[in-house]
Amino acid sequence: MAYAFDIDPFELFDPETARRAADAARSEVAGLPDRIWQAAPLSVLGTKLAGSCGKALAGLDLFKLFTDGWGKIELLQALCDPAVVAKGTVRHIKLVKFEQNLPIDLSVSLHFGPIHTTLAKFKIKFTGKFGSVECAVRRGHVIAIGGGDCELWAGIDHKGGQIKKKIKLKRFDLPLEHRFADPGIRIPHREAKPAPLPEIKPDQL
Repeated sequence: MAYAFDIDPFELFDPETARRAADAARSEVAGLPDRIWQAAPLSVLGTKLAGSCGKALAGLDLFKLFTDGWGKIELLQALCDPAVVAKGTVRHIKLVKFEQNLPIDLSVSLHFGPIHTTLAKFKIKFTGKFGSVECAVRRGHVIAIGGGDCELWAGIDHKGGQIKKKIKLKRFDLPLEHRFADPGIRIPHREAKPAPLPEIKPDQL
């Protein structure tokens, strides 16, 4: 089951953001005569970016965003210990607060007359801020989640420069229970790094 975001992409690409995006995109067409550049209306770029953003949002799954962050949570890592996994019992823990980032690349074609065409590339940086989510864990797998909430934030970059600082788009209440098909979603377990070997000096050989 996908838990989709109902977001209006024009919340991100408002007229001021479209203007900044157009200024940034100008670097993609360095050397293009001003008369050709000025002939391209800014509203076209804003509409194209909003359309690309809408497609990206339509395929964004809240549970996927959530599960991608599991491997970073120490509470869940502790339940991947072999001694705990071997017992096979279900453990319930509540994750009070954590964040997960998800960058999405957007590319739009800019047409300046019949000859001049270029590709402008932007990056939307989504952040899911989750709170009070309960997880049921068995044998190193999350078998169900429930409750809690998520705030979705997003900002826009172009070649490392910020076009729009992160804003809160929406707050979601997560369903009371969502069970995954057996055996559940595996928690990526981070192995402990081995201790460094002691340095042996030549006179100790």
